[in-house]
Amino acid sequence: MKIFNLIKPLICGNELVQVDKLTLENEQLSNKIESYMDKENERLAIETINNKYPKSDITWIARNGRKYDVRNFIFAGDTVLKNVLAHNNLKGKTHDESAFNCFMFILKNIKYKSDLNEDWKYPVDTYYDGYGDCEDFTNLLISLILNCNVPSHRIKNCCGYAIDNQSNKIGHSYPIYLRELDNEWIDLDCTFYPESTEINKRPLVKNNKKYGEIWFTFNSQFSWSKNISEEILGRVKQK
Repeated sequence: MKIFNLIKPLICGNELVQVDKLTLENEQLSNKIESYMDKENERLAIETINNKYPKSDITWIARNGRKYDVRNFIFAGDTVLKNVLAHNNLKGKTHDESAFNCFMFILKNIKYKSDLNEDWKYPVDTYYDGYGDCEDFTNLLISLILNCNVPSHRIKNCCGYAIDNQSNKIGHSYPIYLRELDNEWIDLDCTFYPESTEINKRPLVKNNKKYGEIWFTFNSQFSWSKNISEEILGRVKQK
């Protein structure tokens, strides 16, 4: 949006200086309004994303047979993880570049190890241990991405079913990321048939047949759920 200068320049020196000053002030005001509108549009877009699905406070039997608020397994603003990012030069010039750098770092440095019983680890522990289960990979990746200053609305932990090559349903946790390229959700799955395809070439998660019913999603701020099937309802508490 531009504010047009309606004052016609005058030929006289002092008057011309005064008009130039007014023109400059109009341009500065126009820039401020444009900046405000950009921020307001961004705020509304984030609000739309965060309110697209019903919010629900989700707890999960995550470790020691006890229920935890799932959001507590994502570390935003963590000093240890910020040091990991700096030491490995993972923060990119764009959010997409940062997300992909963190994704590839985890693929190369963290090993998959299934837990016998549900035992969610905190992200820093997964990094120190060098191994983890699907949810450990996911929570570490999301935490690293958030510590690159990627906005929280762009990354979620998605818990639900994955579908293997024999069409079996497997309980799974995987990261979904809202890429900047087209503001579409893609997966950054580190453990279920992971692919090192670049961000801009990855298929949309909504079209990816290796994923089935979603139980709930969450990031560091919110958790969301539409409907949870009876077979897993006993493990989840929705307030």
